[in-house]
Amino acid sequence: MKNEISQILKYTSIAPSSHNTQPWQVAVKGDTILLYADFSRSLHHSDPDNRELYVSLGAALQNTLHAIDGLGYNYNLEYFPESNNELIAKISVKFDGRGNQNNEILEAMKRRHSNRNKYEDKDIPENITNSWKELAKDLGVELCVVRNKKDRSKIGDLVAAGTIDAMKNKAFKKELSKWVRHNLTKASDGMPGYGFNMPTVVSFFSPLAIKYLNIASSQAKLEKTLIDSSPVVCVICGKNNTLSWVKAGRVYERIVVDAEKKNIKSATMTAAVEIGEYHKELMRILGSRERPLVMFRLGYYNKIPKPTPKRSVNEILRD
Repeated sequence: MKNEISQILKYTSIAPSSHNTQPWQVAVKGDTILLYADFSRSLHHSDPDNRELYVSLGAALQNTLHAIDGLGYNYNLEYFPESNNELIAKISVKFDGRGNQNNEILEAMKRRHSNRNKYEDKDIPENITNSWKELAKDLGVELCVVRNKKDRSKIGDLVAAGTIDAMKNKAFKKELSKWVRHNLTKASDGMPGYGFNMPTVVSFFSPLAIKYLNIASSQAKLEKTLIDSSPVVCVICGKNNTLSWVKAGRVYERIVVDAEKKNIKSATMTAAVEIGEYHKELMRILGSRERPLVMFRLGYYNKIPKPTPKRSVNEILRD
């Protein structure tokens, strides 16, 4: 494998994903990168339709394309080049005629990670949020930006209700507990407790607490508070099919990487999108006719938490 391809794949491997499952594999054929879904990392109870899995793959695809651009190369992209939904994208990299390297976008991808803290009481300028809408247009999905406090509060209520419903499901809780890690974990995936501000001792007991204790109300209250205090909530809406899910993931990654350039942090909030029928009420709040596919909050926060673990390039290579 070319060193240049290996450089690109380092950015593929650090993309965000639901529960930090990293549900992707890559194969390399000459100057072509093939991005595959890894269904062994599906979340059967929290993501039964694999919507979040394909959104995660879209984020990995966007990181790959950002890396190619950032390193000064060009590419051709083909979605779903085979008759199944396993091969997500074929990216043919053009190494001739290399342009200038864009270190800003490369560094922003390295710095970007979910920041689940309560953000500062500081507005995000409207010209920035308007520029994010432009990042969605060419991919055929809609970006809804919610700045109004009343609407954010309504969305927070949906998130809280969805969280309570999800935590009533024993299978959901068991699955979630499998992806929560203690702070000293050596695993290269999953969600360590430090990402949720857990002390190390507490983090060792967190999977058991999720699995066996009734923490629904406290978690719902926390998520409601986080939504209410975030300057901006963004929801990406589109058609409810695999291609739109992948494109929604691309738009999500475009926005959060651009936000990182501006020192704006982000974190996904999935309950109102994935649980039950709450997405229908979310559509009414947004005034959108398309299904919500990704929801996340953005804001300022100076403290930089430790990033979640990621698999190496060798670990994501397909046999």
